Amino acid sequence: MLYNDGQSMNTGDAVPPGSTFTYTWNVPSTSGPTNFGQNCINFIYHSAVDPVRDVYSGLAGPIVVCRPGTLDDHGKRIDSVEKEFALLFLALDENKSWYIQQNIKENCPQADATSAEFVESNKYDSINARIYNNVEGLIAKSGDNIAWYIMGLGESEDIHTVHFHGHTYTYRTGQTHEGDVIEVFPGTYETVEMFANNPGIWALHCHVGEHMRDGMMATYEIIDTRGDESRKKSHKYGEEY
Repeated sequence: MLYNDGQSMNTGDAVPPGSTFTYTWNVPSTSGPTNFGQNCINFIYHSAVDPVRDVYSGLAGPIVVCRPGTLDDHGKRIDSVEKEFALLFLALDENKSWYIQQNIKENCPQADATSAEFVESNKYDSINARIYNNVEGLIAKSGDNIAWYIMGLGESEDIHTVHFHGHTYTYRTGQTHEGDVIEVFPGTYETVEMFANNPGIWALHCHVGEHMRDGMMATYEIIDTRGDESRKKSHKYGEEY
């Protein structure tokens, strides 16, 4: 049997450690942006060797499909979007990771891995597998147009209300909709765009109280380029420089 790109299923169904393989996909227009939507939209990929263990070990991410003419020869956007950020909201359960035994051996060899306390300590409500404002790189400049690729995976508890402080986003479906909260469910994904016009350091989090308490929060930074960029940065949410 062959995949759609003509490769044998025995050749391309798995990539051994230390090896590489290039997959070639034909993307039909029905899988791309609509005539009225954003120029680029995102999907989710993840390993399917063991979907649960693979996802909880980090084998997941975005696939972005763009309208023809949106990218240059190097895959860089040449439309009005200056920044692209991908966010995966996931109640991470490291008890189901491929690395759990290695982590126990290297970091806590005396731990009772069967105790309820230990099992619970390995569960995190995360954004990009980071908790408590440790997501790095969410930085743009005032005047930038930002594309946010929002994704959700996990189990029944992974119902999230993603809230952006400081800005509203736009979502186009023939009409332009504005908001600051996005609902995310397991296996769903959404693309929204934002015009950065409010400099400062802003909160980004799930509004479910338990998830926010357990770490599902981050900050994004909009650098003020309207004046002197050498002014000292404030560390309080929402204050201008």
